[in-house]
Amino acid sequence: GLSPEMTYHFAIFEYNGSGFTTEYLTTSFETGTQATLGPPTTQVSAVVISNVTGNSMQISWTNGDGNGRLVLMKEASAVDANPVDLAAYSATTSFGNGTQIGTGNYVVYRSSGNIVTVTNLQPGTTYHVAVFEYNGSGNSSAYLTPGAISNATTGTTPTQATTNLQ
Repeated sequence: GLSPEMTYHFAIFEYNGSGFTTEYLTTSFETGTQATLGPPTTQVSAVVISNVTGNSMQISWTNGDGNGRLVLMKEASAVDANPVDLAAYSATTSFGNGTQIGTGNYVVYRSSGNIVTVTNLQPGTTYHVAVFEYNGSGNSSAYLTPGAISNATTGTTPTQATTNLQ
């Protein structure tokens, strides 16, 4: 239940007994201070979409200074949600099957690299991407928002069959 990027102070007391007969040593005790993890300071940059086909595309980027990246992808309109600190997200490279953040924003990647190929896309459709840098792991991550963005349109299916076969 701790908040990201906060400093917490603590003290540890020795004691004997239990209930009403508990005696605490209050003249000598250990103290400490620890800050919780905060988001990175440098966001992903240079998001490039390449190798676009009718049902897949490759997304690459230059990493920022976090220890991981999360990629959100949305069909037909811009990504309109951000990952939330301390939430766990599962990713899959098959569009539409990872965790959904907001409506239609799917997590297609969550790891430490800088490239992903996404499949299960529809031909002739524009897909929007937002890449977010984060620190932490699992449900103890802190995200840098807003993300770096890009978009691309998948190839279309031919509309006319071959004629004049000789």
